[in-house]
Amino acid sequence: MTIRRKRIVWLALALACVTVLRETGHLRIQLYRAHYAGTHAADKQLVYTNGSAGEQVTATNENATTDTNADEQAWGLGLDPTAREPEKPSSVVLAVGMEETYFTRVLREELSEAFKNKPSLQILIYQAKLSGAYWVPFLKQGTCSYKLALKEAGPSFVKTRTLSGDIKFNMDGLCSIRELKAELAEKIAKQAAGPSSDINK
Repeated sequence: MTIRRKRIVWLALALACVTVLRETGHLRIQLYRAHYAGTHAADKQLVYTNGSAGEQVTATNENATTDTNADEQAWGLGLDPTAREPEKPSSVVLAVGMEETYFTRVLREELSEAFKNKPSLQILIYQAKLSGAYWVPFLKQGTCSYKLALKEAGPSFVKTRTLSGDIKFNMDGLCSIRELKAELAEKIAKQAAGPSSDINK
C-alpha cells in the first residue's frame, strides 16, 4: 500500500470515528440551521361525581389547534467524555406503554423542569416518536409526534388535559441525533407548559 493510500485510509477512519462520537453525543460539534413547524391540539375532559348518587358525568371541551414556526442556528465545539444521560425525572412524569429510550428520558426531564411549580399535576406521555430521515449525518428531516395528558384529581373530580401534536423539522449542518432529540423534547415541554396547559380553562 502506497503512502497516499495509507493517508486516505487513516483519514477515512478518522472521519468515521468523529461521526460516531458526534452522533453518540461524546463529541459535540454544532454548526447547523434548523426549521421547525408544529401543529398542536388540546382538549379538556372533566369527570365528576354527581351528588349523592355517585353518578359519573363527563364533560369535554375541544380547543382549536395552534401552529408554531421557528428558525434556529447554532454553533459550537465541545467534548463530553461521559455522554451525559438525562437526570432522573420526577415521579409525576410517566411514560405509559412505551419503551424507555433516550428520547423519552430527556422528554421526561424537560417536562419535570417545565412543571416543577405544579406538583399536583401528573403528566403522562402516551406517544413520543420520530419518523423520517433524522439519522442522516448532515441533513435531518422528519416529524416528531407526541401525545401527553395532564391530570389533576380532587375529592369528587378528575380533570384531564390532553395535548398532542406533530413537529416537522428540517436541519442541515453538523448536529447529532441526541442533540436533535434534546431540542425536540425542549420544544414539546415548552408547548405543553404554555397556555394550553391550564387545566382549569
